[in-house]
Amino acid sequence: MRRHRSARGGPVRTPRAVAAHVRTASAGTGRRESGVIFAAALGRGMRLVNQFRLRRHKRRAGGGCREMTMRCTVQGLGWVTTAGHGRRGEGRACVFTHGPLPKPPACASLAGGLRRFGRLDAYTRLGLAAIALALEDADLAKWNQKRFLGLVTATETGCFKTDEKYCHTMLPDGGRFASPNLFAYTLPNCMLGEASIHFGLSGPQFVVEDAGSDMLAGVRAGLDMLRFGLCDTVVAGVCNTFIESDTIAGRCPPGAAFFVLAKDSAGELSLDGDTLRWRDKPVASLASLVNAVGDTGRAS
Repeated sequence: MRRHRSARGGPVRTPRAVAAHVRTASAGTGRRESGVIFAAALGRGMRLVNQFRLRRHKRRAGGGCREMTMRCTVQGLGWVTTAGHGRRGEGRACVFTHGPLPKPPACASLAGGLRRFGRLDAYTRLGLAAIALALEDADLAKWNQKRFLGLVTATETGCFKTDEKYCHTMLPDGGRFASPNLFAYTLPNCMLGEASIHFGLSGPQFVVEDAGSDMLAGVRAGLDMLRFGLCDTVVAGVCNTFIESDTIAGRCPPGAAFFVLAKDSAGELSLDGDTLRWRDKPVASLASLVNAVGDTGRAS
């Protein structure tokens, strides 16, 4: 199996290795167990692909780029949590807690323009609603021509529930009754694809694993995209769905929050190494960053 070496010396799987990684995951198990294992392996495989691609861009940009401080301006913000939803300047506090999520808000930019919204899976609906709120806040929701904006989300749960549901339709009877509607949303980047189609975004896209408790991996990846010159504006954040089972539930509470970040040498949000700072103060968590930015109000 072809492998590359990461900066830390460990092996990095290439996209070609993902197929074998998924094929062997459910061998020797029952139908229901293999469905869960297959879904988890598929999500893990796609994370390996995206990690490989991002590292490749870093190598092309040069190893020293990670050391310089990257600054940007926050042009928009939107979030959906168990406690509700909001944007900048609305006076609503963003709180991430465990529990079932409410129905995604009726965003003006989605009304009438996305007739299939009800057919999307829960992960895609959640992420699309938060992205819509952020783009509305940045006055970027309406478009006539495609825009070169990047998209990146961190996720711990991804579309796991959709993968599991699809596997339960695929495994019986040799896959003759596999659901094509569920199949269309069995990858965590399908949500980014829907957002790109609906809002005319043509820039690079990534899904990264948010294994940290601060839920800021997506924002860091977004600033890295600006740093490496992949785009000048990026929509970056996190999206996690609610999973009932304690055995597979993520450490991060369910919810979605996205920022519209634009490269700006005098920007208030900065990334120095792995440390995020808002107005030169370290950011402890995603919720604290959302509330700090939310208190600033909308940009004129």
